[in-house]
Amino acid sequence: MVCTHLASTIGIPSPPCTVAEFPDGSLAFGSRWEGGVAKEPWWQMVRRGAIVMADIAPALSRIYAFDHFVHNEDRHLNNFLFRDQHKGWAVLAFDYSRAWLYNGMPLPALPFQPDKKTIVARRFLLSEFGEYIDKAETNNTLQKIANVTETQILQSINSHPKTWLPDDERDRIVNWWRSRDRTDRIDQICQGIRDGTYL
Repeated sequence: MVCTHLASTIGIPSPPCTVAEFPDGSLAFGSRWEGGVAKEPWWQMVRRGAIVMADIAPALSRIYAFDHFVHNEDRHLNNFLFRDQHKGWAVLAFDYSRAWLYNGMPLPALPFQPDKKTIVARRFLLSEFGEYIDKAETNNTLQKIANVTETQILQSINSHPKTWLPDDERDRIVNWWRSRDRTDRIDQICQGIRDGTYL
């Protein structure tokens, strides 16, 4: 839920989420079932020209940079939603179940290993469609993350039930957010994408 809210804060669309309550009173992460999504694999639609790669490359680039920041190694091709709009396609990112606190805090070091799904998907798209990462978009996304305040990350944390995150873990996140480690991570991703080591 924090990843979804943080993505939304910096302009990366995701299906709206909420806390769902089961009949027994237990709580779970809930996400809206999106309408108007592509009925076939989106990369096949790119192959046949129904989706233009140049039109979606900026969104894919933003998501790629964000996934590195939250350490989402699990971005396979089916973890993008393509929703038909009046003009073109909206690209939504979802499923951060193996990102953020899944890896512990502080976040693991980068770059991702070559066998991680985020990198496997990236290399498939590169082999199929050529270079599509827009470095201006990745830089802009990372700058937006750098500008997210402690208050904003606390709002994201507080969007889910308090029982989901012990106070000491919340404090660890906030301390990391205000630390040099966070800004160093952002700088490392910028540099890694710029020089190709994170691509």
